[in-house]
Amino acid sequence: MFKRIAFAIVILLTSATLTASTATAAPPADFDKTLISDGLNVPTAFRFASGGRILVAEKDGAIRLIVNGVLRADPMITLSTAGADERGLLGLELDPAFDTNGYVYVGYTHTDNRNRLSRFTATGSTIDPGSELVLLQSDQESNVFHHGGEIRFAPDGTLYWSLGMNTINVNSEQLGNLHGKIHRINPDGTIPGDNPFAGVPGAEPSIWAYGLRNPFRFDLIGSGPNAGRLLSGDVGGSAWEEINLIERGANYGWPKAEGLCDGCPYAQPVHTYPHTAPPASAGSITSVEIYTGGQFGSQYDNAVFFADYTLGFIKYLKMDDEFRSVISVNDFDTAAGTPVQLTTGPDGALYQLNIYPGELYRIAPSGGNRAPEAKAAASPDNGLAPLRVRFSSAGSDDPDNDPISYRWDFGDGTTSTRANPSHTFFRNGKYQVKLTVSDGTKTDTATVPVQVGNRRPSATITAPADGFKYDAGDTISFAGTGTDPEDGRLGPASMSWTVMFHHADHVHPFLGPVDGVASGEFTIPRAPDNLANTWYRIHLKVTDSGGLTRSTYVDVKPNLVTLTVKTGTPGLSFTVDGIPHNGTLTETAVVGVERTLDVPPLQYANDTRYQFASWSDGGDAAHTIVTPERDTVYTVDFTELPRPPDPWVETNVGARTQDGWASYKDGEFTVNGSGWDIWDTTDEFHYANRPLSGDGRITARLTSQTDTDDWAKAGVMIKESTQAGARYAAVAVTPDNGVRMQANFNEDDGGFAYQPGNAWLRLTRSGDTFTAETSDDGTNWTRIGTTTLTMAKDVTIGLFSTAHDNTEFSKAVFDSVDVSGVPGPVPEPWTCGDVGDPRLPGSAAHENGTFTITGAGDDIWATSDQFHYCHRQLDGDGRITARVTGQADTDDWAKTGVMMKQSTQAGSPYVAAFVTPEHGVRTQTGFDTDTAGTQTGTPAWVRLERVGDTVTAYESPDGQQWTAIATATLSGPVTVGLFVTSHNGSVPNTSTLDSVDVDGPAEVEASLHNGMTSGSREDQGCGPLIFGP
Repeated sequence: MFKRIAFAIVILLTSATLTASTATAAPPADFDKTLISDGLNVPTAFRFASGGRILVAEKDGAIRLIVNGVLRADPMITLSTAGADERGLLGLELDPAFDTNGYVYVGYTHTDNRNRLSRFTATGSTIDPGSELVLLQSDQESNVFHHGGEIRFAPDGTLYWSLGMNTINVNSEQLGNLHGKIHRINPDGTIPGDNPFAGVPGAEPSIWAYGLRNPFRFDLIGSGPNAGRLLSGDVGGSAWEEINLIERGANYGWPKAEGLCDGCPYAQPVHTYPHTAPPASAGSITSVEIYTGGQFGSQYDNAVFFADYTLGFIKYLKMDDEFRSVISVNDFDTAAGTPVQLTTGPDGALYQLNIYPGELYRIAPSGGNRAPEAKAAASPDNGLAPLRVRFSSAGSDDPDNDPISYRWDFGDGTTSTRANPSHTFFRNGKYQVKLTVSDGTKTDTATVPVQVGNRRPSATITAPADGFKYDAGDTISFAGTGTDPEDGRLGPASMSWTVMFHHADHVHPFLGPVDGVASGEFTIPRAPDNLANTWYRIHLKVTDSGGLTRSTYVDVKPNLVTLTVKTGTPGLSFTVDGIPHNGTLTETAVVGVERTLDVPPLQYANDTRYQFASWSDGGDAAHTIVTPERDTVYTVDFTELPRPPDPWVETNVGARTQDGWASYKDGEFTVNGSGWDIWDTTDEFHYANRPLSGDGRITARLTSQTDTDDWAKAGVMIKESTQAGARYAAVAVTPDNGVRMQANFNEDDGGFAYQPGNAWLRLTRSGDTFTAETSDDGTNWTRIGTTTLTMAKDVTIGLFSTAHDNTEFSKAVFDSVDVSGVPGPVPEPWTCGDVGDPRLPGSAAHENGTFTITGAGDDIWATSDQFHYCHRQLDGDGRITARVTGQADTDDWAKTGVMMKQSTQAGSPYVAAFVTPEHGVRTQTGFDTDTAGTQTGTPAWVRLERVGDTVTAYESPDGQQWTAIATATLSGPVTVGLFVTSHNGSVPNTSTLDSVDVDGPAEVEASLHNGMTSGSREDQGCGPLIFGP
C-alpha cells in the first residue's frame, strides 16, 4: 500500500531554529476540516463504534481508542507483528454486532511473516490477545511491499478482505495463492458456497476477484443496480492508478495490463488516472469511499471520494447509477497531506486519516462560515533562563478573509494578543505555548513547545558515510554518537534509528524505529522495487534527559548499470518481473537486484507460431537473474512451432483453461495443456484431435510428460465434441497413479505401471463399447478396462494433456500415433469363444490378416482348461500354421498359439504348440505332457500337422525352416484354431497372430510327397491361405 510518501512530510528534522505546528490543508470553501486527534503513530485504518468511540489501527500492531475526541494513552491491544517496511497492521473492521459480541477483525503481518485475517474479542477498552481466531492466512513469506489490507462487511453478512501481490507480480493471476486478490469469507472463516472458485481444484476458495496489484482500499455500493458490489482502488505500478467495479470471479489483468487496455481479456477499470509526471513520477490510490452521509448537499450524494497519499489529493467522482461510467472528476482537497483512509462517520461527516504525521480529521459543511487556521512558531524553542523567545503566527489566516484576532497563552500565567509577540521565560520548565485565532465565531488553535533550562543535544552518524554506495543484497552497518551540553556523552538508551526507502521525492517506510542501540545493521532487499531513482536514508534521533531531541541523517545510494532485455525475433515479447515488453527494454538498474525473465509459452507473428528456444545467458524460459556489476544485454531467441497436420486441429477445452498448444514435427506430436482436471464437474485440457465417424481406434506412445501434479494426465481420447462436459473415454498416463482408463467424468479403472518414456496406449470404439489397453512394446497389449457410452456417430479422436494445475502447463510428447478403423469380426468359417468358463470373458477381432485375441483363464494343464479359442472344423488330415507377433506378459506361463482339440468342451483331448513369455516355444498334450522347443520370444512361428491320428508340433524362426518338437495322438474329427490363455484368471491377455493358414488333406499329402519329413524339412507345398479382411 504505502507506495510513496511525500518527502516534505518526513518529520525527522536535522536542525531547527524555528519550530512550527502541524498545518492543515483546506477542502472546498463551504467545508471545515477539523483535527480530531493527533499523536497517532503511523495509523493505517479506523472504525467508528457507539458512544463516541473510534478505534484506530497503527502499523506497529497497536489499536488505539479515541473517546469523544480524546486519544487514550494505552492501546486496546498491541499485536505481535512483523512491522518493518510496508508490513504490519493494515486493516480493521468491527462486527455489525460489535456492541454485543465485541468482535474486531484485523488484517496484519504476524511475527511468523505471514499475512493473516483474524478476529479478536474486545471487552470495554481492551482487546483480549488470547481471543484470536485466525480466519485466513497466506502460506507465502511476506515480502517488503504491497500488502493491501481493507476489511469490510457486506450486507449479506460476508466479509471481504484485500491482499496485495506481495512484491511478486505473477501472484496476482495465480489462483493457488492469496496475494493480489480480494477475498470473501463468512465471519467464522468458512467459505460461502457461491464463491466463484469454491470447489475448483488447486484454487483458493476464498478468492472473489483476482489480477489485482494492491487493492488497498475499497467500499461497498449501497444502492442502485449494483448494490452490494465493491468499488476498489488498485495501486498501480509504472503508469496508472485504477478504480474497479469488482465482479464475481473477474480477472483485472495485473501484471499483464495496467489501466485501460483495448481488446484485452480482462475486466476494465471504471476510472484511471496517470502518475508519470515528475517530480512524483508515481501515485498511490489509498482511499475509496462512497459518500452516503446526507450532510454535504445533493451534489455529493453517492459521490465516490478517492485519495492519493503520494500526490496528496482528495477528489470525487460523479458516476451513473451502476457505478460503471464517470460523469465528472472533481477536486476536493488538492493539498490533503497523506490520506490512507476516508470513511463516512455516523454524524454524516467525512473523516480523513493521515499516516504522516498520524492525524485524524473531520470534514463537514461549514454552515456559511469557515473556521480560521492557526499556525504558530517559536525561535529559539530551548535555552537557559532567562530565555527570550520570538513567536510568529505567520501563515494563520481565515479562508473567508474575515478579520482574525490572536491570543497567545505562554503557559506561565501570561498572555498576549499581538500577532507576533516576544516573551521572556524566567523559570526553568517545559511550556506548551498555545495560539488561538478567532474570526469572532469560530476558532482554531496551534501549540508550540518551549523548554527553558535545557539545550538540545547533538547527533552524529559515524557510519556509513554519507553517499556510501551499495548493491542490493548488501548488509549496511550503521553507528552513531550523541552529546548534550548538560548531560555530556549520551548512551545507547538515548538513541533511535529509522531507515526510510526513498523513491524520487517520496518515501516508503522501511525499518524502525529501532530504539536503545548505538549501532546496528540492515540488508538491502533484492526486490525489483529498488529502482535507479531510489535510495535509503538512515536517520538518527538522540534525546537528552530533558526530552529535547536532535536528528540527523545520511543517504546511501545504489550502484547503477544499464540493463537491456530484447528479443531476437521481431514482433515477439518477453516479461520482466511478470510485466510484458515488446522488442527491447533498456533501463538503468540497481546492481544486485533480482529480476525474473520469462517468455509467453506461445506467440504469434504474421500467423507464424513461435516458442522459446534460448536465453543468451543459458537460462530456462523463466529464470531469475541478479543484476550484474556491468552493463549487460539479455537476448531471447525463439523457434518456429509447426502446427499439427491436416486433418488434425487443436482445442482448449474448458472456459478457465489457459491457452495451450500442440505441434507436430518428424512424427512427433507435442501437446502442452493446462487446466485443473478432467473429472467430476471439471473438464479442462488441451486437445489435438481429428474427426472420427463411427468405429475407430487410436494408438500412440507417450514418450514424455511434465510432472505438474501426481494426477496430471496425458494420453488418447475419444470425445463426443470439443465442448466442455461432452462425453468421453480416455486412456491416461499419470506421473504417480499409473496408466488408467477414465470415462464420463466418474469412471476410473487401472493404475497399471509403465516405463516412463515408453507408455503405449490404445483406445478402441466399437459401437457403444470403448476398450482401453496399454503396452510396453506396442505389440503385446494388456486390457485396462471397457465401458459402455452412448455417443453420436461423428465424434472426435485424439491426444490430450491436462496439468491438473491451471497455473502450469504439462508438456506431453507422443509418437507412433495411428488412427484407424476397428478390426472387424473374424471371417468365415472361423468361430470364437471361451472354453472352460474363464472368470473374465475373452474376445477376438481380425484386420488385414492379423488376429487379435484376448483370453483369460487359469491354464490348460492338469484340471484346468480355460482359454479363448478361435477355431474351425477339421475332418481328416490337415495342418495349421501361424506366427505369434505379440503376447502380453500376464504370467510366465501365459500361452498363445495353435491348437487341435477334439471338441470345444472343457477337458476334451488336445494338442497345442504355443509361445510363453518366459519359457519359450512349447508343445503340450493331454493336460500332463509338455515338451520344450528351442525358440524364445516373439515373433515366433508355430505349426500343428495331423496325418491319420498323429499330430506333430513344429517351430520355425522364419516360416521357412521348420523343426519338429513332439508328436501326439488325436483321433476323430477335431477343431483346429488359435488360442490364448493368460494363466492368470483375473487378468486378460491380449495377443496378436498373423500369417495364419489352415491346409486340408490335399495340401498335407502334397507336402509329404514333396519330400518333407516330420523332423526337419523345407516347406515346398502350397502357399498359406491368408485370411484377409
